[in-house]
Amino acid sequence: MGAYRQESVEFKLGQSGNLDDSRNEKVEMEVFEMLQPHENIKEVLVKDYGGTRFPSWIGSPLFFNMLVLEISNCTKCQILSPLGQLSSLKDLTVEGIKSVGEEFYRDMSSSNLPFPSLETLKFENMSQWEVWYEAIKCCFRHLQNIEICYFPKLRRFSHRFPSLKRMFINGCQQFEAHPRILTLDSLKQSR
Repeated sequence: MGAYRQESVEFKLGQSGNLDDSRNEKVEMEVFEMLQPHENIKEVLVKDYGGTRFPSWIGSPLFFNMLVLEISNCTKCQILSPLGQLSSLKDLTVEGIKSVGEEFYRDMSSSNLPFPSLETLKFENMSQWEVWYEAIKCCFRHLQNIEICYFPKLRRFSHRFPSLKRMFINGCQQFEAHPRILTLDSLKQSR
């Protein structure tokens, strides 16, 4: 009999939309840190997490087999893990946090280029994000699809996406299109 192999895990840490003050964020962070899955996990979904930071394992390069990561409705989280260190990650969705900073790309002690395999990136419902700076040159070399939805304050971003085939921007009332974006055939923009 073969060994059981779990390829995906879903962490639903509370009731959807119920991130009120009755939840203990310190306890949630401690419990979530202890729920580290096996290193061969391929897909992780984190939903309704009430902590202010993610566990250390979520952006660890030890999870070199992770292909899909979805972070949803983690509105109290102030800092994303260094997700760019996930070398095999192909599909990333980040929804319902305030903004993304430099920590998103990599641990500053790492010299590896972030997101070496990422093909699809979706950002949604990020109420405080105004400008997306290219913190590290040559990111997103293989990115083919990007969706940016419901960023009421996003004005611009400075990234170059050399392999981009499809970009969808929706609900970004303040967005100023970059000249490179204006020439992209498959750009769909809805304000």
